[in-house]
Amino acid sequence: MRLKKIPLSIVLIFGLSITTLADNFKELYQECGENIAQSCHTLGYLYENGKKVEQDYSKAKTYYQKSCSELKLGKSCFNLGLIYKNGLSVEKNESKAVEYHQLACNLGLAASCRELAHAYRTGEGIKKDYSKAMPHYQNVCSVGDAASCFFAGDFYNRGKGVKKDISKATKYFQKACDLNFGKSCFYLSVIYSFRRKDVEQNALKEREYAKKSCDLKYDKGCYLVKAMDKMADPNKVEYYRKNCDLGDAQSCLKIGLLHDSREDVKNNLKAITYYQKACSLNNADACFNLGLAYQTGKMVDKNDLMAVEYYKNCGDLSAKCNYVGGRYTRSKNVEDNDLNAIELYQKACDLGNDNGCVNIGFMHGSIINPKKNYFKAKKHTEKACSLNNGIGCYNLGVSYEDGAGVKQNSAKAVKYYQKSCKANYGRGCNTLGVMHEFGEGIKQDKNQAFKYYEKACKLGFNLGCR
Repeated sequence: MRLKKIPLSIVLIFGLSITTLADNFKELYQECGENIAQSCHTLGYLYENGKKVEQDYSKAKTYYQKSCSELKLGKSCFNLGLIYKNGLSVEKNESKAVEYHQLACNLGLAASCRELAHAYRTGEGIKKDYSKAMPHYQNVCSVGDAASCFFAGDFYNRGKGVKKDISKATKYFQKACDLNFGKSCFYLSVIYSFRRKDVEQNALKEREYAKKSCDLKYDKGCYLVKAMDKMADPNKVEYYRKNCDLGDAQSCLKIGLLHDSREDVKNNLKAITYYQKACSLNNADACFNLGLAYQTGKMVDKNDLMAVEYYKNCGDLSAKCNYVGGRYTRSKNVEDNDLNAIELYQKACDLGNDNGCVNIGFMHGSIINPKKNYFKAKKHTEKACSLNNGIGCYNLGVSYEDGAGVKQNSAKAVKYYQKSCKANYGRGCNTLGVMHEFGEGIKQDKNQAFKYYEKACKLGFNLGCR
């Protein structure tokens, strides 16, 4: 569908000849009677706004309905949507407003497609559904609507209705920022402030977009600029350096971050040196940064063993270090990699990291583990599920369905599949659909099965889309 790039102002005030048209009502009435959509729309507009006639929303609605429903003029459908949304001479009805915006959107009116996306995002007048809002935001963004570009970026940034993808989020935020949407520039600044796998950390871009956000009157952007200026204060740098020399781990970390990311003082060797000192003083973030540096080889020569050691060093202090370190240990050819992984995952799980619990549970119960321990597998997987981890609940469901390490119990399997689906794990929803379809562990109900398949599909699990 090709969208018409029509700003809201043009939908409401569509030309420069309103006065002239208002002086010629007879001609407008005649043309509307001859099914000329624009003339019906003009009459609706004149009555809605009291131009040369007494304001009359009821008559405005009548003319808009004719040009919308009968003559398929998108901007009339849009105005009807606003009338019902705002309750102008009619009872406020957001569902009715959505219907008219859907009509206008189908007719190619970008403004109504954006209103429809907002409705799916907020749940006003229609069931909230991020996956249905997203394509509308993307389409309207393509014709230059800044707010739609921002929301498309935000959905990718947060994983709403789509798989989380920071790289795609960045592209949409960039487009919205280029269209002078201040909040989007702020989000770009935040993205560039971190070291990520899919988007390079960039201190210059971080400052550039924070400043643009502030220039566009977005307050949080101004706050960021002030914070950066404060960090750039030479006196502040010296203050951190002195405190680091006195054994303050946080100050050592901050000096390392400055040398790591700030272009005017960037120095990889100094960054590593200060991270090492902070890590030796038990600063978890510094140990994590060192592990990441050796893992990626960006500031030092790539070294798998050193990366693992630093991840282990921060393990007692940070669930994030444990989880990332555990995954990395399993994936690299290092000595006793499985033992290292179990140790790190165990610490992560103890610190409340649900992914750590899932992984250690899997390792204890894995078919490739010659020393399987189903008791430990169940214990850690139950903890993961209690922390609302959909994969953990799903794995418990499989255990009870197959009788792996527990007594086979299809009803209990259904219970855990339900928890998995509630936590938005697509495979859990699909399996729950299968259980309902064939009446395994629960009364057969094909309607319920369809609902769970549909949810699995929306969550990106393709088998649910059959």
